[in-house]
Amino acid sequence: MDSLIYKSVEKETPNSNLTVEGQIPEWLSGDLIRNGPAKFEVGEYKLNHWFDGYSMIHKFSIQDGKVYYKSKFLQSKDYIKSTSANYIKNRSWGTVADPCASIFNKFFSAFTKPEASNASVSILKNGNRIAAVSDFSSMVEFDFNTLETKGDIKFSDQFGNDYMFSAAHSCYDPETKEIFNCLGKPGPKGNFSFVKISESTFERKPFGSLSAPKHTYFHSYALTKNYFIFIEQPLELNIWQLMFSRFLNRPYEACYHWKPEHGTKFHLVSRLNGKVKTFKSAPFFFFHTVNAFEEDNEVLIDLCLYKDPSVIKDLYLDKLKQNGLKKESMSLLYRTKINLETKTVDLIQLSDVSLDLPSFNMTRACKSYNYVYGLGLRETQDIEVNNQLVKVDVRSGDLKVWYHKGMYPSEPLFVGAPGGLLEDDGIILSVVLDIQKQSSFLLLLNASDFTEIARAYSPVYLPIGLHGMFYQK
Repeated sequence: MDSLIYKSVEKETPNSNLTVEGQIPEWLSGDLIRNGPAKFEVGEYKLNHWFDGYSMIHKFSIQDGKVYYKSKFLQSKDYIKSTSANYIKNRSWGTVADPCASIFNKFFSAFTKPEASNASVSILKNGNRIAAVSDFSSMVEFDFNTLETKGDIKFSDQFGNDYMFSAAHSCYDPETKEIFNCLGKPGPKGNFSFVKISESTFERKPFGSLSAPKHTYFHSYALTKNYFIFIEQPLELNIWQLMFSRFLNRPYEACYHWKPEHGTKFHLVSRLNGKVKTFKSAPFFFFHTVNAFEEDNEVLIDLCLYKDPSVIKDLYLDKLKQNGLKKESMSLLYRTKINLETKTVDLIQLSDVSLDLPSFNMTRACKSYNYVYGLGLRETQDIEVNNQLVKVDVRSGDLKVWYHKGMYPSEPLFVGAPGGLLEDDGIILSVVLDIQKQSSFLLLLNASDFTEIARAYSPVYLPIGLHGMFYQK
């Protein structure tokens, strides 16, 4: 596989006016902010997993038919400590750290809170403040305009900075303006606190809690008008391995274990009073939900379902470069139907095309909807990773695809057209890496028919990132 896909970016890019091919719609005005791994080495030491790469924040500003691009490395504590020392100072998802640490220091670390501040996964914007986030609870604030890092957010609420985990993806209700997340505090049991996040201050207020037999991996949730839905999947954390992981030279990923015999549990947490209803299904693994809503006596949850978490192992960089990804190990779009009366859970496949990193028209959040946009994999003669954009009609199964050989798109984001009458009146934004031209461009697709509208060419290549948001002006 072409190493450019996961080659480190060495320099930040100052604000640059991009060459545009095609025509940017006059109504499209705003900022696309993206986050993702961009640096995979420190000195002579290499990070092992795609999730470990140090965060770079990217900003595409669109106005009056023009596109400007700039980037900055997120100056997290992890990044500063490691680049200053010229070796990897802190453990990460798939990489052990600090080759110079003494046996005493490694043993002592078992009794200190693990740190992971490389917030390289997604973005959370509250009011005039914006932060980079990951599946660890730390948030690193940066300036929306300049992208300069401001530092870790210090929480003054009742949870402080004591909780280790929090999903990279909060749930948002666009009608009530409420933001929901969960804080995880691993121990002999799994302890989860469900919180609402202030739209202006990042302060977290509890509205429910759950004690589970084990702490499990979580990355996103689902939300309906009545329920916050926490999905307890059987990828379980061994607390003792976590405590002694540095001493044993274990990365965080190696402390999780797949226990399919425990099944997958859906915890429906009342948004009104925090009471929890629990339903159980066959085991599966997932990173991302799409949307959720209620119909009659059913709760419907659409998500990107993997049969197991083997994809996590596939994303180790050496394995990824050698083997790429295989369609049989990728996620498919499923609908979960939970019947509140019979207490049954049905898993229904909606499409046979691989799909993850999904998005949809957010005005349909918590409501019945029609279209999902995502990143998919088309298998070819070459070693491949996700290489196509897909649109799925969840009612009919109809499919639209954007694919060009040697081009690797990122997460597609839907931007609705002002006054649009149809759910798919709008544009899809995706940053694409062009291997042949050794460069990247911002792609604009018509969200309805998936035809190209424009490309805005970056002055540098951009590695495949993770998540972002578009903020309309």
